[in-house]
Amino acid sequence: MGQFSAVVMTAVFDNAKTAKQAQKQVENNFTKYLKKKLVEKDFDVNITKAESDGVILEIELDSGRAQNAQWQAEQVFEMLKDLYGANLDEFTAEQVIPENIIYYNKEDEQE
Repeated sequence: MGQFSAVVMTAVFDNAKTAKQAQKQVENNFTKYLKKKLVEKDFDVNITKAESDGVILEIELDSGRAQNAQWQAEQVFEMLKDLYGANLDEFTAEQVIPENIIYYNKEDEQE
């Protein structure tokens, strides 16, 4: 059980061609990149958006567990830095965790 979280990332490149290439890498090869780093992947990757507009690439992902969302955002950054470090001018990631002050699930009491 975990806390839902979404992450909004913005990568700024020195040219539009690289931003478009990076978008395709995130869309098509992020799961492969993670498999290289992990022995076993036991969670879903849920990239909900990867769009480039000029030199800016916007990426969004979410997870049912805040720690997974944060880790995946860190891995997106590492992948982009590994592949396009010379062309990556800026990267930001903002994590959004909805505030839930009360959560009750009867099944939790039965465990």
